[in-house]
Amino acid sequence: MKQLKRQIIDLFRSEGADIVRFGTAGRFSDPAVRLLMPEARTVIGAAFRQLRGTKRGIEEGSTYYQYTTNAVEVLEENVMPRALLRVSSFLEKNGYEALPQRKTPLVMAAKDDTAFEMD
Repeated sequence: MKQLKRQIIDLFRSEGADIVRFGTAGRFSDPAVRLLMPEARTVIGAAFRQLRGTKRGIEEGSTYYQYTTNAVEVLEENVMPRALLRVSSFLEKNGYEALPQRKTPLVMAAKDDTAFEMD
């Protein structure tokens, strides 16, 4: 198992993750989380840094697009989903089931206008 864990960390890091951590699924107190994949025993989390330069224009009042372009569009819409899919595919090739979950916007048009996994 330690070898598999190391391979997962290395794969996430090769995709740009800065932090990779493992936790037991039973630690989630919200029962809705368990509805996604009730038999899950482990949750893997990965964090990706937002580059410092993406916020400089906002702080200086000169430009604002770098944050939304680089930190949101590139990182959250391209880099992170690719990493999640690669690691999930790796896990499934090794006999496990994987359910990649990414950050999802919580602002919705109306109350109760989301699927439960977005709440």
